[in-house]
Amino acid sequence: LLGYILFMNVFDIEPAWSESALLVTAGPCGAMPFVLALQYGVKSEGVAKAMIYSSVASLAVMSIIA
Repeated sequence: LLGYILFMNVFDIEPAWSESALLVTAGPCGAMPFVLALQYGVKSEGVAKAMIYSSVASLAVMSIIA
């Protein structure tokens, strides 16, 4: 929601760029830490939970915004 407000109202960005940036901000958090945890053999349960919760939240928020 904060990304939507910033990209659509605060910054003077072309619509094509602001819509792309909005999709990036709506993505799940923790994707890179999850990949690194798997690569280095570190426990990744906490990161996986954060990714699931943030994916569900971003889906809900993007559905409301769209």
